[in-house]
Amino acid sequence: MADSSHYSFEQYREARITIAAIEAEIWWRHNVENSQPVARPAAGDAAAISAGNAAKFLSISKSTFYELVRAGAIPKGFAVGGRRKWLRSDLDKYLAKQKRKGPT
Repeated sequence: MADSSHYSFEQYREARITIAAIEAEIWWRHNVENSQPVARPAAGDAAAISAGNAAKFLSISKSTFYELVRAGAIPKGFAVGGRRKWLRSDLDKYLAKQKRKGPT
């Protein structure tokens, strides 16, 4: 009898793909139900980036990034695999808005 605690690479890969698809569907349903006008990220979308990379992209500290998220200046992002991600397009919109405001 085969030990059920050992999975092949293919079984592991299929399970991860299934989990990612379920997480994407949950994220989509949550945002649609809350009527948030957001773009649906594709699985493995390179435009979805972490808080640290988002902060680097905006040339600010990670703590300042989280302050802007809490203040609502930047969208809250979405969870993928238990980690929060942000769409690059949302960060581009934030930068464009800051450029229109001018220096403070």
